[in-house]
Amino acid sequence: MASQERETQYTVLFEAGRLPKNSQDHLRVIAEETNNGVALLDCRVWKGKAEDDEAVATGKGLCLRPEVWRKVIGLLEGALERLESKDFFDGGRL
Repeated sequence: MASQERETQYTVLFEAGRLPKNSQDHLRVIAEETNNGVALLDCRVWKGKAEDDEAVATGKGLCLRPEVWRKVIGLLEGALERLESKDFFDGGRL
């Protein structure tokens, strides 16, 4: 007897915000919950301007549990500090 896998469904809890990425795309951060009760934060690129409610989500982004995001944020903060340090740059180039 073949087992049937249930497709994961997501419920939007709230939208944390939108940030312009460039002239045509923006980022959205959305808090979601799966039908299994798992809380997730989705940071994704959307096609269209931030104020455009007809914008379409792309496949570019990350959807992670909050505890993983905290680790990613720590890595990003370290990388930003390193990039912004004067010792990192060699003549203004990476």
